[in-house]
Amino acid sequence: MIEVVSAAIIWRGPDYVRRMLITQRAPSTSHAWKGVSVGGKVEFGESHAEAVEREALEECGKDARIVLTGRVAYVYELPSSRTGERVVVTCYEARPADGAVFLPR
Repeated sequence: MIEVVSAAIIWRGPDYVRRMLITQRAPSTSHAWKGVSVGGKVEFGESHAEAVEREALEECGKDARIVLTGRVAYVYELPSSRTGERVVVTCYEARPADGAVFLPR
């Protein structure tokens, strides 16, 4: 089984409209150019929280700190498109940390 985590990073803008951070997949990856939430595979020995925080930093820059709310937005399972192996995706609700800046890489 492959464990994957993601974060639904949601906040209210100055106009009180709720916003969600979506990143765009690279052209060289499967599902090229599609919009996705921040996330990726859980590395050996890593907790889900550590994996989500690491992925946010890797995908959005060194100042892209997030705070997990402690709630799970959804969990789903699907076969890997490459190997057919079972993939379990857990998406956690999160918000930007105070002073966080999200920049595309």
